[in-house]
Amino acid sequence: MSDDGEESDDVGEEKKIIVKRGNEIAGTLTPGLKYCSGKSRLFPMKPYSLIEKIKLYPITVTFYWKPTGGMAMSYIGDTDIMLGKEFMDCVANVDGPVPLSVNTEEKYTVRNEKREITGFVKIFVRMTCFGKAHYHISEC
Repeated sequence: MSDDGEESDDVGEEKKIIVKRGNEIAGTLTPGLKYCSGKSRLFPMKPYSLIEKIKLYPITVTFYWKPTGGMAMSYIGDTDIMLGKEFMDCVANVDGPVPLSVNTEEKYTVRNEKREITGFVKIFVRMTCFGKAHYHISEC
């Protein structure tokens, strides 16, 4: 930083621009509506491998804003969801043809690339373990 404080002024201006953009984006969204809901993913893995992955890695959800008129998307932020013990128990306890399910619904903090809070989001996660289905990977 220079003695005249030029760098801190630049950082302050950049922060003002980011806050202004965030307020503009937030003003276009109707609170309480569901946006891009209902994503599904299959993880055909051995139970032990899946439990290890649940313990080690969060699910990262990234948020973008796409204005109308073909303009480029703007990054809003992201959040990490750590799946807890109930998800690991679901994987460990599935035995037989009947699927087991567990879910969670929590509020998460959304942070930008500088790790500043840009908002909050309520996310519902449901895991269904199908057990030994036709795509099950058998133990070696």
